[in-house]
Amino acid sequence: MFNYITGENIDQANIAMTAPVQISQKGVEIAMTAPVQSVNTEQGWTISFIVPKKYTRDTVPQPTNPLVYLREIPGSLQAVQRFSGRWTEENFLRAKNELYSKLEEIKVTPLSEPISAAYNSPFSIPWFRRNEVIVNVDSVPTDFLN
Repeated sequence: MFNYITGENIDQANIAMTAPVQISQKGVEIAMTAPVQSVNTEQGWTISFIVPKKYTRDTVPQPTNPLVYLREIPGSLQAVQRFSGRWTEENFLRAKNELYSKLEEIKVTPLSEPISAAYNSPFSIPWFRRNEVIVNVDSVPTDFLN
């Protein structure tokens, strides 16, 4: 993924993330939006970056590495548990357990594996960092809509 944002794409475009990566190589610089998302799979962690909405599937620089791919993700109903501090497996699991407990309490069913989202540079002060656990859900209780 890092090579994709540093120019390993059809346009040889540098895609500068808002944080923490700053690119100074030649090419078209593309600011990426936060969050950086990750999900733990059987093959290991999959890392995702969200490109700015000014790009379409046809205009975003295409990767040249077959391990890096672009995909459009359709909208979905999601539940989110925010947490601060450093992103660690322990902090992620604690926030995930809180989220799942709340969902069970309000009788909402998770429909996907949890996704981790990080919004800040690893150089940010830990207690100012914003992280989230996100999971697709089947419904929203009516009392949450008021």
